[in-house]
Amino acid sequence: MPSPPACCMMSASWIQRASPELYKQTLTLIQTENIADWQAEQTVFNATHAEVGAYLLGALGLPDGIVEALAYHHNPCRRARTMRSRR
Repeated sequence: MPSPPACCMMSASWIQRASPELYKQTLTLIQTENIADWQAEQTVFNATHAEVGAYLLGALGLPDGIVEALAYHHNPCRRARTMRSRR
């Protein structure tokens, strides 16, 4: 199992290869707005590398706990809110 940083790097790399021009926009936003990579990705793609990685790991059949850990690693509070809203 790849480490969490490796999963992030793989997800970001996949995004970069899938949409190089849009990925360039994220890099520009990171530099000009001084925001985190995942915030720029959310703005440009309406998804983050964490969410893309979680989707890919889920499609490979990894356990939900691992998929959710990757999906919410930049915003764990969002995971807590999601779980509360399901009750």
